[in-house]
Amino acid sequence: MTNYHRDYDILGLQKKQDNTKFAFNFGAGMELMFSPTIGMNLEYIFRVVENWNRSHIALGMVYKF
Repeated sequence: MTNYHRDYDILGLQKKQDNTKFAFNFGAGMELMFSPTIGMNLEYIFRVVENWNRSHIALGMVYKF
């Protein structure tokens, strides 16, 4: 469940909007190690929310202690 809360102030008129919607994410990722302690990762995430779908691509660095 995802809860959205928005407050609007348009020309002095205030409006509050609260919505709770069912949502889920799915995706895949991979990690590539350059050495035993340093690497990088790539991840794709697709978020599904009623009438609002989004894709995200994340790239990151990995350091293992």
